[in-house]
Amino acid sequence: MINYIAFSFTKTGTITTQQLHLFEHCFSIKITNLIERRFKDKGIIINAETFTESCIIEIYCSEIELLSPLIAAIESVRFDVMDLLMIEDEKKVVLQEVYNVDLTEEDKYLYLPLTYFSNEDILDLYEQRIETKSILILFNDLISQCNIAYFKNGVLRKEKNTNSVILPSFKSKWEIKNNYIIGCYSMGISSLKQLVLCKFISFIFGKSSDSLISREFLNPYHLYLGYTLDLSIKTSFYTLFLIETTQESRKNSWIIR
Repeated sequence: MINYIAFSFTKTGTITTQQLHLFEHCFSIKITNLIERRFKDKGIIINAETFTESCIIEIYCSEIELLSPLIAAIESVRFDVMDLLMIEDEKKVVLQEVYNVDLTEEDKYLYLPLTYFSNEDILDLYEQRIETKSILILFNDLISQCNIAYFKNGVLRKEKNTNSVILPSFKSKWEIKNNYIIGCYSMGISSLKQLVLCKFISFIFGKSSDSLISREFLNPYHLYLGYTLDLSIKTSFYTLFLIETTQESRKNSWIIR
């Protein structure tokens, strides 16, 4: 059984989305180096994502005995002056990623449903500058406020530094635009546990070949799911989806209800 650890870092105060993105790159490099030194050949996989209001580092490992030492080792990671060169290099990478944004027609339609529940344009949420003043303090402060949760034997076992308030909510909307069915569903989140569960629900919904949307809507009508995309903005988790259609399938607007 695969075991899973999630480290979540939330944007607070004056931290920009770009600084958070830079932190995700740099922290991932730090823990990758740590794992190479202390847990080499253990089959550990790292995945990292930055949302508009938070970033998450995910660790997958097959040996259950590694969970506790992995969490302890990663919690001990700190940034110092020796990391400044690496930070400057990754700053160029992050800025290049943003400058290279080139939205296709599909991309534009994919992001459009975000306006159903949020008034902000996706590109407006990304600043074009990264201030490096006091960056080491900023990064170490993020680590000290880290939220941690992990799956052990298939059960979510632990949360750290998380708000226990539960905000259950679910909203969804879809429409047909030209050759696409586009839509979005939104769930309220107030803790790392809820974020992890939302990501799991999103995977079931449309990110596997045997997903619910494939079985119930796509396969019977020979449709193609172009994209699904997850976004976390403030206390909400969004999954956007885009389905390519044919003229015949657009006549059957009852496909998704």
